[in-house]
Amino acid sequence: MNPDSSPKHYPPLALDLGDRPIVGRDLLLLQQWLGLDLTELTAALGISPPRWRELTTERPDEPLDDPALALLVWSILTFPAQSYLPVYPEVEAVYATFQELADTLELPGRRRLSAKKAFSLLLGREGTSGFRWLAPGAPRGNARQKTRRLMLVFDAVLRAHGAAGLRRWLERVELEAAQRGIDLWERNSWREKAVPPPAEPPANPAAPPKPRRARRKT
Repeated sequence: MNPDSSPKHYPPLALDLGDRPIVGRDLLLLQQWLGLDLTELTAALGISPPRWRELTTERPDEPLDDPALALLVWSILTFPAQSYLPVYPEVEAVYATFQELADTLELPGRRRLSAKKAFSLLLGREGTSGFRWLAPGAPRGNARQKTRRLMLVFDAVLRAHGAAGLRRWLERVELEAAQRGIDLWERNSWREKAVPPPAEPPANPAAPPKPRRARRKT
C-alpha cells in the first residue's frame, strides 16, 4: 500500500448552474450528494431545520432569498475540493484499505485482523456491524453519523501512517476495552457484561410468639 495515496473524493455534481440561481431544491441535491443527515447539514450551512423545510418544501423552485447561503451552496457544488464539509469515503474503500494492512499485521497473542468483525470492533461498533455495512446492495450511509465521522478519520490515519497507524489504533482500542472490563476479541462485542443485581437479603424469619402471661388467680 502507498501511504501517501489520498482518499477518493466524489466528482463534482453535474448541475448547470451557469444560467440560473441556486434554488431550494438544490439543497436536497447537496444533501444527497454529500450523504449528510439533516441535523449535520443544517448546522454546517448555518440554518435551522425549520428554515431548511421552508426552502426545500415550501419554495423548492424559488431562488434562495439569502445571497450568502446561495453563494455557499454554489461554492460547495462548484469547488468540492475546497469545501469545508466532510466527504465521507465509501465503507468498501475504507475496508479495503484496512484489510490490505491487516493481512500483514499480527501482534503477539492477537488474532489476525482481517475479518469484518475486527473492522467493526476497531470502529467502536458491534462485531456484526461490518456485515451490514458491506452487504451487497446496502444503502450508502447506512452507518451512524458518528461512525461515519470516525471512519473518515480511520481511513485518513491508515493512509497517512500505514501499519504503524493501525497498530496505534489497535492499542487504543484494547486500552478502551480493558478499562471497561471487556475481552473484546473473545466476545466480539463492546457490550459490558451485565452486573447481576445484589442478592436480596433473606426474609426476616417470623418473630417468635411472645410468651403468654399467666393469669393471676383471684
